Amino acid sequence: MFNKIQEMTDPDYLLKNKITITKLSNKLDGRIEGFKGSYNYCYNYDQLEHILTSLRPKVLKKAFENNLGIKLDSLSKRQKTFFEICIA
Repeated sequence: MFNKIQEMTDPDYLLKNKITITKLSNKLDGRIEGFKGSYNYCYNYDQLEHILTSLRPKVLKKAFENNLGIKLDSLSKRQKTFFEICIA
């Protein structure tokens, strides 16, 4: 499951599947919500939901770094919020 989310950080995967910067967050959200729905009845769903939700900014950050070639840690909180890699 997690590798299906992590693959969205790979530039080759994104280009092969025609996932551009404008589509990335929607595709990622869809994948995360799909896993949440599939595992909704697990006994540890709350933990899983927390893990999946916390993966979103990490995956976006890594995808942007891998595709743009910049280190996003150097950005301000405001700039990270713009890139949706900061948890409010």
